[in-house]
Amino acid sequence: MGVRVVNLRFGMVLSPKGGALHKMIPPFKAGVGGIVGRGDQYVSWVSIRDLLGIVAFIIRNEKINGPVNVVSPVSATNRTLTRALGKALNRPTFFPIPSFVAKTVFGEMADEMLLASTRAIPEVLQRAGYTFRDKSLDATLQFCTDIS
Repeated sequence: MGVRVVNLRFGMVLSPKGGALHKMIPPFKAGVGGIVGRGDQYVSWVSIRDLLGIVAFIIRNEKINGPVNVVSPVSATNRTLTRALGKALNRPTFFPIPSFVAKTVFGEMADEMLLASTRAIPEVLQRAGYTFRDKSLDATLQFCTDIS
């Protein structure tokens, strides 16, 4: 029909003003943040700054169409994310959350959001030449926690 369609597929958006971090920061600040399940499940993430940059890049680049993974080129395991957030908040992360506890507290959402492993790659964006602003999980979490 002559209309360009782009399907954005978002990873966990890391922002100082809401999203996943909004729910994660309070337990971590209280010193009870920890690895969920085994901790080896992958989390595909993207900073809010890159998310906005990617949307603008796609609007300007008419050659991009179809599915686009809006994620950082550097994925992380739950263990890595947990340790990086603890470091950014200067809090310990030694309280693991067993899978059965996550399922009891969060129900189906635990399987989909906390225990599932997703290692998406921003292949379309990389081929199109998008330059990521935030490639370091540590730096992104430090930025988000400094101004939240």
